[in-house]
Amino acid sequence: MTRTSTTSGTRTTRRVTVPRLVPGNRRRVGAVTSVGLIVVLVLTGCGMGNGSDPSEPPSGSGSGEPSRSPTQSYTSESGVFTWTFPETWTANQEDYNEDSLDYVGVPYEVVLFQGPEGIVEYRTTTGVGPTDNDGPKPRVVEVLETEELPEVPVNEAEGAVGSGPVWYRASLYGAGEDHPVPESFEGGELLLSVQVVNIDEDLDPEATDHSHWSSWFYGQPAVDGNSEGPATLLSGSVTQDSAEEATGLEGEEAMRAFLETEEYGQLESVATSMEVATP
Repeated sequence: MTRTSTTSGTRTTRRVTVPRLVPGNRRRVGAVTSVGLIVVLVLTGCGMGNGSDPSEPPSGSGSGEPSRSPTQSYTSESGVFTWTFPETWTANQEDYNEDSLDYVGVPYEVVLFQGPEGIVEYRTTTGVGPTDNDGPKPRVVEVLETEELPEVPVNEAEGAVGSGPVWYRASLYGAGEDHPVPESFEGGELLLSVQVVNIDEDLDPEATDHSHWSSWFYGQPAVDGNSEGPATLLSGSVTQDSAEEATGLEGEEAMRAFLETEEYGQLESVATSMEVATP
C-alpha cells in the first residue's frame, strides 16, 4: 500500500482489491412510525439527476448491491481505521489534530469519502472524546435496512459506552415537531441516513421509538487503558431532492427506491468495508 498526496491537507491510500460482497446479516425491513438530530446528520446530501421517466425503474445497477469495479483504500492517520471505496471515489482529509491524543489515545481526524461529482458522500470522524446525543431529533419514519458487522471489534471493557454489536443501519427520517426544519434535510421533508453504530444487545436494530437514538456512534476499543474508548461518528445521507432526481419518483417512494440504485450500493459498500486494528 502506498500513500499519495493530491492537495495540501489531503491524504489518500490506494490499493486495487476486491470489494466487500458478502453481507454479514443484511435485511430490508418493514415500515413503522415513531418520533425521535444527531451531529452526524449534518452532512451534504447526495443524488444524481438522470432525466428518467417516473414510470421507469431507478437508474444505476437496479440492485443496490456493491459494485464489482476496482477499489482503493484509505487508512486513517492513526493506522487504526481502513475503508475500501470505489476507484472512482476520492478520500479527503478535512480535519486533523492531536489536541486530545493523550486523552483518547488516537488523533482526531475527519475524512470525507465522495463519489464522482459529489453525488454520494460518506463522512468519518475518528478520535472523538466522550460525547452525548442531546438536542432535537427528527422523526424516525422507518429503518429501511440493517446489517450486523460481526468482524468489527467492540469495546468489551466493563461499563463501556458503545459496547454492543456493530450494525450498519439505513434509516428514513422526517421533519417533526421536535425538529421541524433540520438543516441537513436541505429544504426537503425527508432524509435517508446511513450509519455504522453500536447497538446494545437488548435493543432492536430496527426500532423507531426513542431507543433508536441510543445508538448513534461506534465505540472504538479502548486505547492505553481508557475504559470508555474514543467515539467514532460514521454517517452518510441522501436528501429528498437527490433521491427524486436519481429515481424519477417523489417523496417516500423515491427514498425507498434509492436503495435499489448503484449509488446506494456504493455508499453501503464503503460504510460496511471498515476495518479496525485493535490495540
